Amino acid sequence: MTQNVDEMERFMSKIVRDPESGCWEWIGSRSTWGYGQFHKTGRGTVPAHRYSYEHFLGPILEKLTIDHLCSNRGCCNPEHLEAVTPSENIYRSLARFGHKSKPLLEQCHRGHEFDKENTYYWHGHRQCRKCSTINTRNCRKRRE
Repeated sequence: MTQNVDEMERFMSKIVRDPESGCWEWIGSRSTWGYGQFHKTGRGTVPAHRYSYEHFLGPILEKLTIDHLCSNRGCCNPEHLEAVTPSENIYRSLARFGHKSKPLLEQCHRGHEFDKENTYYWHGHRQCRKCSTINTRNCRKRRE
């Protein structure tokens, strides 16, 4: 039990609380991407925000990632963290930073609308009928 207490004391000693934003800013070592890194006893280095989430909120389900609701990669405040799917995390990130993610979701890469008539699903992925027709025609031309 004392090992867990010492570990949490060590973890909290690497945090500075920002009263304005509410963020728990990680002041220990960071990854190349700016995420805090914490050496967990017997487990090696783990992302500090994941350690915080697991300690304060519970286990992270296998296929989920942690989203920083405050958009601060150095934040370890469990109130600013949420377990989400990787695709939801990417979508939120694009929306937060002003990328026009909605048109990407409504159109294929060639700009065709993903509407009821032009969309079908293959192996669980949305496909554009117009692009599929173009690709099939091109493939047949190459074979001739």
